[in-house]
Amino acid sequence: MTTARTIPSDTESPLGTEDLQAWYREIAVAHYNDIFRYCRSLTFTEADALDLTQNAFLKLGQQLSKIRDRGNIKRWLLSVAYREFVDGYRHRKRFPKMSIDAEPEPTARMGTTDPHTSLDAESALAALHHLPGQYRAPLALFYLEDLSYKDIADTLGIPIGTVMSRLRRGKDRLRVSLEGAETRDPRINGVSASAVR
Repeated sequence: MTTARTIPSDTESPLGTEDLQAWYREIAVAHYNDIFRYCRSLTFTEADALDLTQNAFLKLGQQLSKIRDRGNIKRWLLSVAYREFVDGYRHRKRFPKMSIDAEPEPTARMGTTDPHTSLDAESALAALHHLPGQYRAPLALFYLEDLSYKDIADTLGIPIGTVMSRLRRGKDRLRVSLEGAETRDPRINGVSASAVR
């Protein structure tokens, strides 16, 4: 994991425009892929994940000079991306889009080069996408971003007990979903579902 290094992490030194631009570029290089991966775990399409990621970096650009804790910029971006996801979900729930010619995205295929021993990453993400957002967000932060319970709580703005509860319930639901996939596709031997512990 790379981090932005030219800009000091203290909150006292004011930054000029050129310093802010250089810091923004370093942040983008260091964290863009991580933020996109997290957004992809929250959304159902790559286009939605790109939109969420771009919105998070747009907000970063707008707030860059006001950010006080420069050492936790990745967590700040993850938190912004999550809030954007929740706001978008609420908006879509109130104003659903309808399209006659919309085609569903192709489903992730089961199996890897050795379908008898594992479930590929696409299928695991597909199973994750079937979970409600309240479970999907903490699971993605825990498994994909390797955040601690406390960091997840700070990122999502919820108590640590809620994080623990949602992780447990999310893991249970994910396990059930993966076991269901194994039942539907007999080529899979149960390794995948048991890996969600």
